[in-house]
Amino acid sequence: MNKDKALKALEEDFKIFKKLPKKIRDDVDVKNYALSQAIDNTDDQWEWSYYLLNSKSNNLNQEDDYSNDDSYLTLKLAEISHSNITYLSSISKKLRNDINFFKALYEIRPKNFGWGYLEYASKKVKSNREIAISAMKAFPGDFFYLDQSLYQDHKILATALELIPNLVNNVIFTESLLVDKDFTSLLNKKTKNMLKACLTQKDAFRSKLPSPQLNLEPLTEDEFKMFIFGFIQIFLFSEDCDNQPFNTFSSELKNKLESIFTAVSFYDWPLLVNIPAQSLVFDAENELVDMALKNYSEKIISFSSVYFQNISFNKVYTKLCELGIELLAQSSLVEDGQQSDFEALREETQMNIFSSFNLTNQTQSNLKQRRWKKNVANLFLRKCVLWRGQFDLDEFDCPYDNPAYYELLQLVSARFKANRFVFSTGIFNLSDLLEGDELSAELKQNPNWGGTSLDSIISLNRDISMEKYYLITEHFDNACAQKFTNLVSMKALFEWLYREYGLTINFLNNNIFLKRNKLIKFQKFKSKLNLDDDFLSFLRKDLKNFAGIKSKEDFNLEYLSQFSSLDGEESNDNIKAKIGKDGYEFIDPQHPELGLLSKVEFDDLWSEIQINLASPVDGKYLNKEKEFMFFPDETSSIQAFEKYISLAVSKLEESQKTGSYSIQQSEIPMMRKGRILIDNMTDNIQNIGLLEDSAEMGYALELCLKTEILFYLKHDDSIDEVAAYKYSSDQFSIEENLYSQIIKVFVVKFKNGDCEMMALPFFRR
Repeated sequence: MNKDKALKALEEDFKIFKKLPKKIRDDVDVKNYALSQAIDNTDDQWEWSYYLLNSKSNNLNQEDDYSNDDSYLTLKLAEISHSNITYLSSISKKLRNDINFFKALYEIRPKNFGWGYLEYASKKVKSNREIAISAMKAFPGDFFYLDQSLYQDHKILATALELIPNLVNNVIFTESLLVDKDFTSLLNKKTKNMLKACLTQKDAFRSKLPSPQLNLEPLTEDEFKMFIFGFIQIFLFSEDCDNQPFNTFSSELKNKLESIFTAVSFYDWPLLVNIPAQSLVFDAENELVDMALKNYSEKIISFSSVYFQNISFNKVYTKLCELGIELLAQSSLVEDGQQSDFEALREETQMNIFSSFNLTNQTQSNLKQRRWKKNVANLFLRKCVLWRGQFDLDEFDCPYDNPAYYELLQLVSARFKANRFVFSTGIFNLSDLLEGDELSAELKQNPNWGGTSLDSIISLNRDISMEKYYLITEHFDNACAQKFTNLVSMKALFEWLYREYGLTINFLNNNIFLKRNKLIKFQKFKSKLNLDDDFLSFLRKDLKNFAGIKSKEDFNLEYLSQFSSLDGEESNDNIKAKIGKDGYEFIDPQHPELGLLSKVEFDDLWSEIQINLASPVDGKYLNKEKEFMFFPDETSSIQAFEKYISLAVSKLEESQKTGSYSIQQSEIPMMRKGRILIDNMTDNIQNIGLLEDSAEMGYALELCLKTEILFYLKHDDSIDEVAAYKYSSDQFSIEENLYSQIIKVFVVKFKNGDCEMMALPFFRR
């Protein structure tokens, strides 16, 4: 085939480009013509790359087996494409090491392009100072893909801070660096002033934080015995990948313990300098091991005063946390944060493949061991904090009032010299915590008493400021406490959240698709005796409209009946089911097509809720009264509303007139914010304080605020009972959790008999 025939063939079908002889494909005219034909024939940019560039091999074990080495076409596509993964995810080892190729990428980078390139580069390219500066100027996120060696380069760091002032909160910019005269001398005047203000603000933050008394002294021999007993007992209640119980001092248990001791250099750990060598030998004759196993088999967690007198519990608890944190340091948490999305996906795929085929090779073993240590460390620390709560019942009402949490935060921060860890909290009942001989009489009389516990420690892909995160969570904790002292309804609570913070509650981003008055529906009824029976009676009074909700598409029972089973028949046993006995009951047994109500765990359904910022903004104005980020006044808030809503309205009007609309990359986040505001806005837009859209805020909403609301809904003095239900047209949808066919319902019963229902619709695409 000659060049003319190739051009003719491409005119008929550009998709045959990769089938042409290599000599023909290498001709620049042929490449240009193939690209022009692709652009003329399809708007799908993925197809351009798919049919013009070679793609990577499917062999996951060959890390460098990528085959796209066409720098000319790749650069052409980079100049006009809206995404880079389509043309960069498969570049060859040669291109990933080509400094000139990456220089060219940054030179032709489209205006307002929302992605970076360094993720796909080799260590050689990521170590290049010129590339590093170009990358950070073009896309701040590329800072996190620089080679580790550049993080030691003061000139690079100074340049990064001048280009991206927000990096001042990054873990790499330690306080010792920020006050280092050799480093600050490289900064321009504007950045120096910013840095001074930031350090002043951090000092102000710290002045508000509690100062836990951390005991870092080595253990005495008696303290060591208590420490070992506590470690073995709590560790036994943590899970490993096999999740097998230990009833005797078996070889498996010995190996498990010794693997932990080896991982954290336990045998020469500084805190054990005073401990005799013979105390570090663990076998079946060891009294402490025997005691821990006995308690484990009898389902007891405690430190018995029979064995330990006059021992500092706080000191031992600190050492237990230090041990768990050392496990975190040895796990893959830190490495996970450095992974690109592609690397994380590849590793997950590898693990799934090995797991599916039960392969036994070194790669599987290494991956399994890394994950095993990560899970054990998280669960071990969770059990430590839960168990610590037994000794602080008076202070355990809310998570951030308990000094154990902040002590753990301080220990994590000190060990990693980083701000990349936050706590996920969860609700627990103390009846679920295995009772020991030191539990208080009050607790034994109230086995259903509950609280908020550490659920896990999370390593973040984005760095956050721990000081700011702590203050945000503390603010929501205090705000909820004040709000719940006068709680009258869930509706009032969520209206308060929206009015005060611009926060909305939803499932699966329904707030983007439905207006607020359709997103959540509140109804009230009375309950004298059984909440389940009274709620069903309330629903049956209004069969056609679910609890008075008159939106036919979203809630009407007759409309939902189309999702019921094809034969439309139900067994007599099912029709006779009772919610108190069977967990579900038909709305109308005579008409099963109207659907059924199934009772579910309140906590489990609550975990599916999302609390989102309806109106995030980019401003950074410190409201000193509320101690975190708001717009400074109502006028600024209204201006922000107007800015985002105006953009969204103009684009929607353009779409209605022409069927589509044009938008720049930089306008997409503003468009999203405006759309959410339009869908959620009520007539009353007064007194709205807009929150800053930050990593700290996002994690605080997800990991703190949602838990705080759940805690108060379950334990406030004015509330008698809570219940959660799923409504659907058939039992199968509920059992399989087909979320697009389920209405979620929360019911709160107050002590005066008043009940309130909060219903959220199923997801509509």
